[in-house]
Amino acid sequence: MSTRLPHATSEEPFEPRVTSYGGRGLFATKSIPAGTLLRTCPAPYASAIYAPFRKEVCAHCFAYAFDAGKNAWNVKNDASPASRFCSEECMQSWAGEHDLSLVTRVEKAVQALAKSSLSVKKPVVVPVIALDGAATEITMQDLDDAWQAAEAMDGKAGALVLDEMEEEIMRFVLSAVLHKHYEDAATAEKDANGTQEGASAAGSRITSDLDASALSQNGHSTHSTTPAGPFAAFLELQDNELQHVRTNPAILPAQIRVWLFLRLAVMGVPGRGGRGSRDSSARGSRGSSARGSKNPSARSSQRSSPTRGSQTSPSRDSKRTFPARTSPERQNLATIPELLPYLSTPTLLRAILARDHANAFGLFDMQEKGESEMLGWAVYVAGSYFNHDCAPNVRKVRRGRALQFVTTRDVAPGEELCISYVDVQDTKASRVAQFAQHWNFVCGCGRCRGEVEGDHVPTNAEGSHVL
Repeated sequence: MSTRLPHATSEEPFEPRVTSYGGRGLFATKSIPAGTLLRTCPAPYASAIYAPFRKEVCAHCFAYAFDAGKNAWNVKNDASPASRFCSEECMQSWAGEHDLSLVTRVEKAVQALAKSSLSVKKPVVVPVIALDGAATEITMQDLDDAWQAAEAMDGKAGALVLDEMEEEIMRFVLSAVLHKHYEDAATAEKDANGTQEGASAAGSRITSDLDASALSQNGHSTHSTTPAGPFAAFLELQDNELQHVRTNPAILPAQIRVWLFLRLAVMGVPGRGGRGSRDSSARGSRGSSARGSKNPSARSSQRSSPTRGSQTSPSRDSKRTFPARTSPERQNLATIPELLPYLSTPTLLRAILARDHANAFGLFDMQEKGESEMLGWAVYVAGSYFNHDCAPNVRKVRRGRALQFVTTRDVAPGEELCISYVDVQDTKASRVAQFAQHWNFVCGCGRCRGEVEGDHVPTNAEGSHVL
């Protein structure tokens, strides 16, 4: 079976096919020489920079100040005071992709709620799954029940203080929600004007046609003009929600707190920084998880699942409506009415975070020697179709915010194109442990099948350099 993917062109020397081990992968359709640029993903659909690096990493191109011999970047935009940019050009490019008035109001609402929550002594207690047995016995019904309980909670009844990891998750979700909102706004304006030029007001922002024909349930897609690809393509990525919670049950209450926080920030609550507040200006620990690790191999790549490939059938989200319908009364009372349809229920947040885990790429510094610093993470939709092999024939290279995929050796027709999720110089035992912890599969590649401890480790020419 062949499918077209985001950013695919007729000139690409490969195509998606169903793999022998399940899911989909990319396979060469002709001989491909070493050093061939296979695909460029111009921008991520969603991303987040770790809190300690926000002054040191450009919010647009992800340039690291230390790589340029600086301690921090100094260019700012008033709409997002916590963000820094490496240059005026990057700041202007970022501003051109965003509704600055909306971003300003979002930042003020988030900061106001965070500040007001510090004065509330009683913390919000979120639903958790009672584990009578192993975490592997958690079911999707358990997750649905926990989220339904969260929807019934009164979020303003206690303090919603996010820890550092939860704040980073919140930033990642917000980047995806804003992206989706810009797509929807541009599409609505185009439909209203009956012409493609109708999206002029949002023309400099991220735009996308979300017509159902753009990406059908069997995976066929048209070539998208948006740099990061449309939300419909994002939804086609592997849904790893259940596997993520089974691997790390503590992530569920963290995600619920993030949603409760965002819902409250968007809705506004009297006395908590919303429209009913006397302060009208409020309107306008990563722990041991892979995301917090500074180890380049801990979060260096994207896709997981026991099958290693992308799903071949529609996800449970494919029949859901994004954004959700909300009443006019709730819209009028909301602090940020534009985002209320996206965050009044947890449906969209769950869909986003289900595709974050094991689909994201780590954002690392660009130094050539020594251990790389992990600065954050991002989801590049079109890059997520490269599966893993411990002796890869493709490497990924970051050029600013773009992610490129280049062959490391000659590739024969019919051969699968694979990157490595980990540092290929790691021992087999180390690789096995990382796959189990972060990607939930047992690697069955040729190297793993034939290798015992102490065997030859591939040289750089064989693709050992990973981001």
